[in-house]
Amino acid sequence: MSEELTLEQQFLQHIVGMIVTDASQIEVTRTVDDMGVLMTLKVAQDDMGRIIGKDGQTAKAIRTLLRVIGSRNNLRVNLKILEPGDAGVPAPTPVNEAGLDDDGDTTLEAPEEPVVIEARESTETEEVLETPESDGISFEG
Repeated sequence: MSEELTLEQQFLQHIVGMIVTDASQIEVTRTVDDMGVLMTLKVAQDDMGRIIGKDGQTAKAIRTLLRVIGSRNNLRVNLKILEPGDAGVPAPTPVNEAGLDDDGDTTLEAPEEPVVIEARESTETEEVLETPESDGISFEG
């Protein structure tokens, strides 16, 4: 690589490299804006479970460690883990006025049979609640 890695990038690559089975697939990018530093991590599909961990505990621990590293340099560091093939937010499928995408397929398919929602009568009796007698106002519930 021609550019020098920051301390946060080196740390993240080292920690993730110890967790995953295919360290050659690790991609770490760093962007800075007014909200702080955003570290974006991308690993192989087979290693996603290792990075996320049970109930997200591994990812949470990595985020905590990155915040500690950032705080030493007065930086607010956040971590975003991308799924393989994900370049951020997926773009919506373009649709023309007829509701068709580029292949001519409809984007929203109607159900084969109409969905019927039935209303049922309540068998419960309504109670009348009264406020203190000085108001004389009642509410139906």
